[in-house]
Amino acid sequence: MRTVFVFPTGERAQTVASLDRHLPEQSDPWTLDGNLYIDIDDERTGYLFSDWDPEDVAILEAAIGHHPTWAVQIDISGRIDGLRFFDFRGYHELNRGHGHS
Repeated sequence: MRTVFVFPTGERAQTVASLDRHLPEQSDPWTLDGNLYIDIDDERTGYLFSDWDPEDVAILEAAIGHHPTWAVQIDISGRIDGLRFFDFRGYHELNRGHGHS
């Protein structure tokens, strides 16, 4: 399983409402097809940045212009399409004969 963090520009409540609207009958965490597990993480009550290197946090702060205190955490199952995360070689092999270069 791999994890991706998204740092929305809006308010946390707006993000939660959007997740509730798009993934009804699921909540905290939200799931999509058993392949994506979506949750909200924060510094105060969760584990956000607990295993990040300080220089990586500094790079994020510089990129978005502030220190985020919460994020959408998306855990991606390794079962999707049988490919590894960022498996460019495997994707290329699968699509070689399908008009993709």
